[in-house]
Amino acid sequence: MPKNISDFRAVYERADELTQEVQLFRNKASWPALLELRNAGQQLLRAIDDQGVVVNQHELDEAISHTQRACYEATEAGIMFELAIIKKFKNDYSKTVVADIIPDYVARLRRSDEALEAVKRGRQAGFNRDADHHDRIDLFRELREFCRDLDAGREEVNKKVRQAKVALALVLLGLAITVFFGWPAFKDATWPLQAQAAPPGSSLHSN
Repeated sequence: MPKNISDFRAVYERADELTQEVQLFRNKASWPALLELRNAGQQLLRAIDDQGVVVNQHELDEAISHTQRACYEATEAGIMFELAIIKKFKNDYSKTVVADIIPDYVARLRRSDEALEAVKRGRQAGFNRDADHHDRIDLFRELREFCRDLDAGREEVNKKVRQAKVALALVLLGLAITVFFGWPAFKDATWPLQAQAAPPGSSLHSN
């Protein structure tokens, strides 16, 4: 059955909603989807006459395809921005245990790996992107919450890093003090033994 204006409207409204949701998270992430929506509008104008009657079915089908791709582009771009945020956090705190601050940190990292694999699959030839965006939006929303938790937890993680540095500095200072003040006592205590072990005529005997 040929598609009509109602089909276009349904997909366009869904794409517009997804694009705005992604745009609220990161403005730049919405640009690919906005381009697809722009193309969809141009195709629609060529598909209908001044009375709004469809006069070119092919142009209408193309317009609907652009709106479907907009759904996909919005979710993929959003996910890629999220993965970049997650990767930066991992690199920033690669030597710090953060699982006690970020809820379900390890499990959510695995989920981000799954999201990256999903994006890679979507870029393969013959993949049905139109049907895939429903799963993508769930992934996007899940990772969005993870990113928000990472942003919220940075202050506590930084505090933990600072405390660890202070603790290390105190340990090193303690060792330095021990060596500095302990060395004379150690030297005095071992001097008779060194003198006894020294050969006759050495500087130890002469002192």
